[in-house]
Amino acid sequence: MKFCGILHLTVAVLFLSQIAHAKYITESEDFLDLLKNDDSVSSIGRPSTSTSSESRGGCKKDILILLDTSRTIGAKDFNNQVKPFLRDFVSDKTLDVGPEGAQVSLLLFSKWDDPNSRYYRKDDDKTKVVISFDQDFTPQMFERFINNTNYKDVEGGHTRTDKALEIANDKVFPEESPLNNRKFANDVIVLITDGRPQGTNTVEQDAIDNAEKLKKKGVLIIGVGVGRQIENDEFWKILKEIASPGQAFKVKFDEFQSIKSALVQKSCQKYPSAPAGIQCDCPPIVASPFYLKPGETSISLSWKRPDPECPSGTVKVLDFTWSPTLRSPAKFGPGHHSINYKFYLSGNQEMNCSVVFNVKECKCPPQDVHAVQVKPGDSMVNHEWPVPVPSCLGCPSPLTSQSLSVGQHSMAYKYSVADQFNITCRVNINVTGVLCSGQGYDKNSQECCCGVIHDKKTGYECCGQNYYDTSTHQCCEGENIRKIRENCPTVKN
Repeated sequence: MKFCGILHLTVAVLFLSQIAHAKYITESEDFLDLLKNDDSVSSIGRPSTSTSSESRGGCKKDILILLDTSRTIGAKDFNNQVKPFLRDFVSDKTLDVGPEGAQVSLLLFSKWDDPNSRYYRKDDDKTKVVISFDQDFTPQMFERFINNTNYKDVEGGHTRTDKALEIANDKVFPEESPLNNRKFANDVIVLITDGRPQGTNTVEQDAIDNAEKLKKKGVLIIGVGVGRQIENDEFWKILKEIASPGQAFKVKFDEFQSIKSALVQKSCQKYPSAPAGIQCDCPPIVASPFYLKPGETSISLSWKRPDPECPSGTVKVLDFTWSPTLRSPAKFGPGHHSINYKFYLSGNQEMNCSVVFNVKECKCPPQDVHAVQVKPGDSMVNHEWPVPVPSCLGCPSPLTSQSLSVGQHSMAYKYSVADQFNITCRVNINVTGVLCSGQGYDKNSQECCCGVIHDKKTGYECCGQNYYDTSTHQCCEGENIRKIRENCPTVKN
């Protein structure tokens, strides 16, 4: 039996019990390259002690979210992952969405239909701005809008990233940053997509070209790749070309929340209004999960400082700060953790790079005892129960079943979690029943006579395997039944 990427094998243990072995395959191993001792800390670098308005929540940015709603996103991930992430992102205190902080606009994109075409159908045009800057949305208004957004109303068959960036360039940010919505607020685009641009033969190059126009205006583009395609090299390459240097993320849908802090930090970072002559990249952020062993409250993790990757000899790291002020290795409890580094580079450049950890608890479901009873006429009972899956695997519990006899049964399921440790979850089943020669019967309506079941009758008793009327017959020695007026036969010794 295979479920949610888990291989499940069974062997008998204890009394009519079974043990299942499962191996959980980690979603991504790229991030393990960062888990080395931080030997790069030198005489430069100091913990962040910033008291600027940005650290207090004064993120004065105009942020346009480009959200992919193509069919491959799917209603489940849209409702369970994307919508909660957007709500939490806009409600973040660092963004401080409002007149004095960040302002947010939302552009959905998937299928696109040319409004100038004679065949234009409004229902076919799924690529459009749905929340504009001039609406002055508060976090509460944004949350209500997201809650009321039905995936079926916004999904489309293509991924027109090119048109989303074209609208951003022509209509939302037509001027150099920051001369668009608010003259004091730099312009930022957060692109969230689950795959390569699709729709025309030139869609990929058109997306890259439109992104380049925006970047030349000083607009910061942050690219977030989500979902199953993030390990596709071509998708990652295109996303990095669309995004500003060092501003690309990739993450599984179920780890989406883990990058929120880093994404907020990148959205609020200082960014030059014109591109620098030399561009550097941050190491890619990949939010792979780490797991707490049962009974443990924290895990020790190591990481390497995410130094900007610059062309050899062109740019130097002059200094850096980081927050929170942790040094590798450090212990982390369950939850999403982001260590944010600010690098001060030669050429009066600044870059923000992050290391992200997602620590999950690994617990078995409660060991409830399943009480079941053998039905009359049966020797065993067929019982169905959900397989106990550890919480860290994030998988639904499949149903399994087995025929069980009267007695106590313990089913043990053993899992290897990310090749880090084993965890065993159990199901206890107590099967009861009144048996007659191994067969269940109802004591209220039936009688067991030496292994033979009879329907219970008033005035009747057992005589060996027979059931007789005591008002007319008697049970003699040797299990012989005679009429009540007859003498019982004499048994010779």
